Amino acid sequence: MSKVKKINVKLLRKVRRHILAEPKRVNMGRFIYRKEDCGTVACIAGWAVTLSGEELPYHISARAEELLGLNWRQASYLFYDAPNFVKAPAQTAEHARQTAKLIDHFIKEETNV
Repeated sequence: MSKVKKINVKLLRKVRRHILAEPKRVNMGRFIYRKEDCGTVACIAGWAVTLSGEELPYHISARAEELLGLNWRQASYLFYDAPNFVKAPAQTAEHARQTAKLIDHFIKEETNV
């Protein structure tokens, strides 16, 4: 019998607040990178690892999956399928709003919170 993971809603909400506070921080098309003009830019997975205070591992998505308590299907939805839902140009207020909406929808559907 496999262990059921508990989704880390607190960390997901922390990521949500972080990207809405400064929309230039989010790009759902890249895990993480640093830019001179706007600092660190990341997707949900990149911010989950970074905001956890950990060093960035080689496999960011695998570590984010662990930190967020996600199974493979859930991680795929949040990390890889996101460009199907987040259509606005990266690093814009609308991109951040669409990403926040994706997180909200995920929390509602997967946790009933």
